[in-house]
Amino acid sequence: MVRTNTYTIMVGSPACVYKCPICIAKLTPKPPTINVDVKWDTFDKATAIARDSGATTVLLTGKGEPLLFPEQVSLYLAHLSHFGFSNIEIQTAGVPLTDESLYRWEDRFKLWNYMGLNTVALSLYHYNESINREMYGERVDGKGFDMFKVKPPTLESYYRRNRSPSTEDIKHAVHNVFGRADEITEANVLEELSEDFNERAIDGVKQGIERVIQEVIEALEFRRQVLDTYDTICVQDCGLTDKHDIMVVMSQCFQKIQMNKVYAILHNERGI
Repeated sequence: MVRTNTYTIMVGSPACVYKCPICIAKLTPKPPTINVDVKWDTFDKATAIARDSGATTVLLTGKGEPLLFPEQVSLYLAHLSHFGFSNIEIQTAGVPLTDESLYRWEDRFKLWNYMGLNTVALSLYHYNESINREMYGERVDGKGFDMFKVKPPTLESYYRRNRSPSTEDIKHAVHNVFGRADEITEANVLEELSEDFNERAIDGVKQGIERVIQEVIEALEFRRQVLDTYDTICVQDCGLTDKHDIMVVMSQCFQKIQMNKVYAILHNERGI
């Protein structure tokens, strides 16, 4: 029997309020029907097969936005509760958590958490708010967009609680400030962290914030230098397209110890 780790469940229909120009759903076949009814007997049999094949994680996702079908999510979780999966997560673009109805979802998330949902994966295209907004495009219902409003209380009370921010948490806060403010300061990073952590938790990491800010600033500056060098020398001046030739040129501009980072930046940002 084929072994698997993740059991993926498609929630709802292709319905979504966003019109992302690079939506991955466009790369997959269209469903034969938009009927959102589930044949639960068949679902239970398929779930048993997934469990018996070694799946420990369940991923609730969709061709569209799963949270447009909260009742179906609840039904899926109710059926899954009999199978003993150790990890159940839902993948969402945050609809309708970006609306003013955010607080109305608190009881629903509490219920889902009790039913076994332990991970919520929010889809972002970019850590920079303006770039992220551009990538998502306009909503079909005409409402504004602010994915960066999708922060707890709805989620943090379940997953972050009173723990202290990690270095990665501080880095994310610095990147969020970078996307919105003209200057990155300890004060505005602390303000950003206060949205996700209580004061006592933040007090324990205050001494390390300046160091993390400097690390992020240096990383962003290095990224800028790499991309500027590539765009100017490799593309505009030399017209290079071969990966080997590009890396030879870049190796003349950066130290050997930096080349792994150089390649990672070019691979992620320019697709070489």
